[in-house]
Amino acid sequence: MAIRVKDLHRQVIEYVAESDNALMERFFEQDGLSEDELRAGLHQALEAEVIVPVFAVSGLANIGVSRLLDHIAKYESSPMDHQQVKGRSPEGELVEVNLDDRTPVLFVFKTMNEPGVGELSLFRVYAGEVVAGQALYNPAQGSTERVGQLYFLNGHKRTPVTRLQAGDIGAAVKLRDTHTGNTLCDAARPVLLPQVNFPTPNIHTALGCESRGDDDKFAVGLTTLSEEDPSFHHRVDDEVHQTIIAGQGTIHLQITLERLRRRFGVKVSMVEERIPYRETISGQAGAKYRHKMQSGGAGKFAEVWIRIAPGEGRQWCRVSPLIGGDECG
Repeated sequence: MAIRVKDLHRQVIEYVAESDNALMERFFEQDGLSEDELRAGLHQALEAEVIVPVFAVSGLANIGVSRLLDHIAKYESSPMDHQQVKGRSPEGELVEVNLDDRTPVLFVFKTMNEPGVGELSLFRVYAGEVVAGQALYNPAQGSTERVGQLYFLNGHKRTPVTRLQAGDIGAAVKLRDTHTGNTLCDAARPVLLPQVNFPTPNIHTALGCESRGDDDKFAVGLTTLSEEDPSFHHRVDDEVHQTIIAGQGTIHLQITLERLRRRFGVKVSMVEERIPYRETISGQAGAKYRHKMQSGGAGKFAEVWIRIAPGEGRQWCRVSPLIGGDECG
């Protein structure tokens, strides 16, 4: 593999040189870059997305994790590389958030639910300082949120802190109306930071609960997992009376089901999805009805006519609350 490694190393040097004109000149003068020049230019190449690193790691077996963390610490972005982020006011006007702003701005990028603790909201502080017990404004919900205990997270280890500053990543417990993708800020300067674009599910299947007594835990578990992983969706199909789950692939769904079994003690399994067959009117029919009633005083009279026939170019129709109107094909 030595020749292959040498070729790949050469490609990395070329990509790093492409990210900077001065490095490009030295590359042609020296027919390459020194190790120091390569390391100095690697950060800029990553910032310019000329190189996208890929690491093979296993968190469970602790393989390659230290090397990944060393790479992040030495070469990847820090808050100083992105001191300004653009957001919008609730009215849609452009707002710039700077790292050295005094007013606090934080963005909730993930939600976790831990037994015995409750809902943990993970966030990054983009500006200012957040203090435990501080009241912040949530412009997406139009409500005020009081931030309780603050933590630094290291795996399952939580270290309580009293304050977090711009650039820090921390967590807060049991935020009432704040969810993944929400921004918390000062009420005097409301701002909405750009949300994460999560991928749309591309595979779905039906899910069955093996024990009727676990229905409540089943529903709570699915809702919790959906909040933690926005790329996982679930719904109850009233037509076929089945719970339908959707995700990024078979492995994604299998891992989600394993979490459902392990964390919530629910016995579930994937089952064959039923098809909601429909029929359409193929002929014409009509009827009429006359209603008369006389019981003293003003009488009641009505005449109803009905005619049924297939519509032009329509094979079936249904009213769906999910799409907000009639769905026809």
